[in-house]
Amino acid sequence: METLQFTKASFQDALKILNKKETKILNFLNSLGIYLFRKEKIFRNSVTKKGVENFLDGGTPSLFLSLKNMKKIPRLRGPTFTRNFLENPISKKSKIMFIGICFKKDLEQISSNFQIPLKNLFSYNKLPYIAPKMEYSRNDIEKLLKEIKSKKIRYCFVCVGNPRQEILSFELSKKIKETKFISVGAALDFILERKKEAPKIIRELYLEWFYRLITDFKYSKQKVWRSFIGLTYLIFGRVKIEVRG
Repeated sequence: METLQFTKASFQDALKILNKKETKILNFLNSLGIYLFRKEKIFRNSVTKKGVENFLDGGTPSLFLSLKNMKKIPRLRGPTFTRNFLENPISKKSKIMFIGICFKKDLEQISSNFQIPLKNLFSYNKLPYIAPKMEYSRNDIEKLLKEIKSKKIRYCFVCVGNPRQEILSFELSKKIKETKFISVGAALDFILERKKEAPKIIRELYLEWFYRLITDFKYSKQKVWRSFIGLTYLIFGRVKIEVRG
């Protein structure tokens, strides 16, 4: 049985890890990620290779692992990391690309909100909608790689949804050494206020799944169901988990 490894880290720790030479990818996984790790080989391969760092995004898995290990295993959410990164001085002097639904007006808003030079912000929104498929075509990946290389992107935020973003980040990382890939899902939607993030009290009670159900039932119902299955895999040891740090 392969092991899904998580790294216990604060934002500052994660930032240091990101900028290590050997680190290529940061992922933020919750119970759905645990479900996919057991069910989908291509996803499992994408999150277990050298250079990939996984952080515990889910509140309920964080609570369970804290109780099991008798020590606090904090979560580090993708939206939280993204927001903190954009507020950090490192973002002011780096070329950053957002892969997903992101247009010029969105870059202008990010530039204004976080005081980042607009000339350093880029987006790529030409990837096709492929759900329920998980892999983008080789042609789509090559076109995206060309853009990343030509613009000399240092940090690439991949916002195309789990599990496509983790698989895409892994495929891209094999072709380019200089760029760091950060898979953050809906973080961009929250930052741009296209979607409403669960209130802080809901997040602290680990009830984000319930908030998603009542605010976006049609889109969230399958993900929430699979997340519950992923949680049972965790509780009953159907997925081997290791927490480092």
